[in-house]
Amino acid sequence: LFVPPYDWPPLSGEHWLMIIMASLIWTSAHFLLIEAFQFGEAALLAPFRYCNLFFAAILGFLIWGDLPDWLTWAGSAVIISSGLYILHREVLRKAPVMAADPVHDTAADDDGAAPR
Repeated sequence: LFVPPYDWPPLSGEHWLMIIMASLIWTSAHFLLIEAFQFGEAALLAPFRYCNLFFAAILGFLIWGDLPDWLTWAGSAVIISSGLYILHREVLRKAPVMAADPVHDTAADDDGAAPR
């Protein structure tokens, strides 16, 4: 069951280079995702994990010429737009409320002492 086929060719240098490059890219992406979740809120960052569907569809077309169907594009649009909505909502929620101007005490001098 776990025996490779008898005519398994050894990997060429080009194949090994592609495997190493893919490993470095995936390792970097995973590290950056961990860093993002360490410094950001999960509720804000979680929807963007699903954006890889959109990029996988584009890479599938560029590499293999595989054109995604309309459901893939529609789903990607829903996922990305919901992520953008959550980002917008979180930015509005975190926006500092402008404080009213403090009441200026006209009875105090410039040095802060009360008038005599």
